[in-house]
Amino acid sequence: MLQAPLFVAHKERLFALGLLFIMACFSFWMEFQAYEKLLAKKRFLTSATVLLQYEKKSKTILKLKAKEGFTFYTSTKEAIKDLRDRKVTILLFRPKKSPSFWQFLHHFYYPSYILQVLPKDRRIALKEYITKQHEAMFFKELFGALFLATSLSKESRDRLANFGISHLVAISGFHLGLISGVVTFLLSFLLRPLWQRFVPFANLYLFTSFLAIGVAGGYMAFVGYLPSLVRSFFMMFLAFLLYMRGIKVFSFEFLAWVGLLILALFPRFAFTYAFWLSMSGVFMIYLFFHHFKNLKWWQAALLLNLWVFWLMLPITMAIFEKLSIYQLFSPLLTLLFTLFYPLEAILHLLGLGGVLDNSLTFLMQKSAFIDVVVPGWFMVLYIGILVLSIYSRAALWGALLGVLGVLVYNVA
Repeated sequence: MLQAPLFVAHKERLFALGLLFIMACFSFWMEFQAYEKLLAKKRFLTSATVLLQYEKKSKTILKLKAKEGFTFYTSTKEAIKDLRDRKVTILLFRPKKSPSFWQFLHHFYYPSYILQVLPKDRRIALKEYITKQHEAMFFKELFGALFLATSLSKESRDRLANFGISHLVAISGFHLGLISGVVTFLLSFLLRPLWQRFVPFANLYLFTSFLAIGVAGGYMAFVGYLPSLVRSFFMMFLAFLLYMRGIKVFSFEFLAWVGLLILALFPRFAFTYAFWLSMSGVFMIYLFFHHFKNLKWWQAALLLNLWVFWLMLPITMAIFEKLSIYQLFSPLLTLLFTLFYPLEAILHLLGLGGVLDNSLTFLMQKSAFIDVVVPGWFMVLYIGILVLSIYSRAALWGALLGVLGVLVYNVA
């Protein structure tokens, strides 16, 4: 089917940019209002969700997300129980040196006192249903994060990073795609007899797909508006709307506009690695199919994960400054994950989530990282070459060789 371009003329692009600029200004204004509201009082009472909790020297450090949307760190010298993923009522005390607006958009430190741990909500109840099916704490945290985006301890995060599979636990496009696919299939199967009898002239697939996207949006709202999840949902929703109108959606321009729209609506995402890693991963996928569109499906399935892993390696090395030999297994584990995830989802629904835990004990190995350094100039050059790779296959081979160069620089 011949598809129309996203924009026909440059004036349409300028108009779209103008709209995004207005949206971004409004979003920043809303954030600034929340910032002024926080600093206007010496004491600020709010409720917040505990995202992280860990010990540092003689203190317990907490990372929380307030109901107003901002994320902050606080600490306490008191011995407290594990509050990760729990909601608390908390009293904030304005410090002598107030955070800047840019710190407010990212995260900042604020003295506080927890007044009350709020009753468990449905998300915590589901988390407990999942964790009770496992014995080892690692698997309790792993599957809680995998299905509900609950928090991981530093030890668990390091174990996943050891094998280069942290992206599999971060709920994103694959998870939403599976949810929408299952919902579309079940609804199409259940509604087909009634559909053919009463409204045979209507498009059943279009109707069930729209409902499936609604379910995916509800899931996103339930587990939280995570950067990678928001990116995935926006791409899914917009691609569905535009494709139904015969507009080309598999293009780098579409990806860029989705990114700009998300940043205009959620300016905080500009300060999160999760958003940029998610966007980078999708860019690598687009780049693969842009240059190797004639591959057979099984060839693409085998090579795609290796391709994304290889091209993302300098970016992840620059951010996390760690490298492990076990990360070489990442493409294989990512490929197996497409079968593992739906199987585990079914097992957990049946209350049998721990059946395969023994086959996953290799993930519990101690981390085997080496420290790596990726020079800033290299990252600027590498990103520039990747952009040029859209237009030149020669630049693409330069990017592939650049990855090899940075590996030799750190390992040799």
